[in-house]
Amino acid sequence: MESFSTNYNSFIVTLSVVIAIIYSFTAFDLFSRKHDENSKNGIPWLLAAAFTLGTGYWTMHFVGMLAIKLSSPVDYRLIGVVLTLGIAITGSAVTLAVIKKRESNVYSVALGSIFMSATALMVHFAGMAAVNFNATITYNSFLLTLAITVLLVFSFFSLWVLCYEQRFFKTPLLKKLVASIIAGTGISFMHYTTLIAASFTPISSGQEVFSGYSFEKDFAAPFLIITALVIVTVLVLISVMRDRQLARKATELIESENRYNSMVENNPDGVFLIDMYGHFIRINRALEDITGYTAEEAMNQPFLNLIPEDYHEQTFRCFEDTKKGQPQKCETMVHHKYGDKVVLKITTIPHIVNGKVKGIIGIAKDVTELNMAEELIRRSEKLTAVGELAAGVAHEIRNPLTSLKGFTSILHSSSEDKKNKEFLEIMLSEIDRINFIVSEFMMLAKPDKKNFQTQNLISILQHVIALLGTQAIMKNIRLIPEYEVNQIQVDCEENQLKQVFVNVIKNAIEAMEGGGKVQVKVNLHDQNRVKISIIDHGTGIPKDKLDKVGQPFFTLKESGTGLGLMVSFKIIQNHNGIMQIESKENKGTKVEIILPIKKNEQNT
Repeated sequence: MESFSTNYNSFIVTLSVVIAIIYSFTAFDLFSRKHDENSKNGIPWLLAAAFTLGTGYWTMHFVGMLAIKLSSPVDYRLIGVVLTLGIAITGSAVTLAVIKKRESNVYSVALGSIFMSATALMVHFAGMAAVNFNATITYNSFLLTLAITVLLVFSFFSLWVLCYEQRFFKTPLLKKLVASIIAGTGISFMHYTTLIAASFTPISSGQEVFSGYSFEKDFAAPFLIITALVIVTVLVLISVMRDRQLARKATELIESENRYNSMVENNPDGVFLIDMYGHFIRINRALEDITGYTAEEAMNQPFLNLIPEDYHEQTFRCFEDTKKGQPQKCETMVHHKYGDKVVLKITTIPHIVNGKVKGIIGIAKDVTELNMAEELIRRSEKLTAVGELAAGVAHEIRNPLTSLKGFTSILHSSSEDKKNKEFLEIMLSEIDRINFIVSEFMMLAKPDKKNFQTQNLISILQHVIALLGTQAIMKNIRLIPEYEVNQIQVDCEENQLKQVFVNVIKNAIEAMEGGGKVQVKVNLHDQNRVKISIIDHGTGIPKDKLDKVGQPFFTLKESGTGLGLMVSFKIIQNHNGIMQIESKENKGTKVEIILPIKKNEQNT
């Protein structure tokens, strides 16, 4: 028997190819929403994409079948048409499920292309089986093999472009467009090459091929074409509307991010974000200025690296409580990049994303100068109170004390009894001690205005070190001067500054019972101030007593009056300077004195 003759309607062929490309593009666009929406569950988008891609396969096939003009009447089995649609959607769902994860690799893409090709082939052959006409079909094996090979290759490259390719297709729209053109072309090539490979041989007129429900090709043609166009139009409209919605959300997100960035970067307080492991994710410019570290330097280390060991526990506890979802306030200290210590008052807020704490947002305010000012006010109030007491009492004590010392000296010089002379010497010694304490009181009672003169600070220190050198040698202690400059001019009352340095260095010597060294460092604190650091490695001061140093009558020495450091604080305050003490028990003490430099004087 002769085979049926076949020819094709070029318009419908072109329409079927366009349908394959448009459906592929729409399906890939819906599939990409699974990631773009950042949704917890991408299954709805996956199912929508599978339905679209499967419907596209199915529509392309039957519209493509309408392009064939056979010399024999043709109709379709309804059950076969419906079954073909089910195969198309199910196979598409499996294909997209294989490549749905972001971490999909070349193997998953290859596997996905196999499922994609298998789905297209099953749709084609199931669709051919749904055709009801009196003929048998045989295929040219070469053309059939060629069709399957091209389909596999095009399917692989289509999914590769969709999932991976970044070099040539830098925008998502271009990637989806190229991937859909490759996919639509591959499916269309397979469909029409397989049809060309097919030979239709008539069956004898007496043989019934199918007795179930069917519909004619002429009825199906306009129905399928109109349905395909309606579905494509609806899907494109949905995609366009969704794109507009996403574009609006993206614009709102950008505006929100710009507002957030402006609020963070222009905030005068330090703002930072750390992850759950304690590493910096972001810091603003204000925090860079506070710590001295750039954002890049800070993000290379955990936040605890910036905090002194004494503050680790309380700061860590504050951050741990914040991780539990409770905002916290705490005070801590950080090491400045160039060595200074900065006191921060921190407010921490949990950074919550999708109901889970993902990190900590912190706002840090530098309160170093504020704390120092408050401490100076407290000390000033105490000094004022003691000064008022001294003003009212010192003169009243000194006058009878002078008489007492005079008569005691007369008795001492006129007495010949050794026992009495010994007692009188003790009395004179104690009177001198009382006189010294009264002198300290008088120092506090004096007005702040002094007869300042310009002096070389280095010369003053050298004189004090020479004065205390013998005492240091007797205790096996070396006084080590370390001067960054040889001459630094300050406005001061020389004897008062000497008294301060004597008090501090003498305390350092007495704190080192086992010998060692006391460092006396001088360096420029900034352009307008000089810093004198006196460092010992002695017994140190207990942490709970450090805040009391400098208070009236507080002393750690058995024979101390508790007035020496208090007077020293007062003197430095009168010189517009700062005196601060750092100490660790059994490790040593550092006293820093910062004084203003005399302007317009040469310092070398």
